[in-house]
Amino acid sequence: QVWDIGGQPRFRSMWERYCRGVNAVVYMVDAADIEKVEASKNELHNLIDKPQLHGIPV
Repeated sequence: QVWDIGGQPRFRSMWERYCRGVNAVVYMVDAADIEKVEASKNELHNLIDKPQLHGIPV
């Protein structure tokens, strides 16, 4: 299964739910939106710090 989960703040609380039992995480960033790259980096780090994602390839 593949989930396309939006990056808007209202969807971020759902990321953890969709990441349970995954084999990998593919994280896409809109590199043209320079202003949001730092925030995106922080959100990615918050996500991969979740215990259920330890050892999962990103």
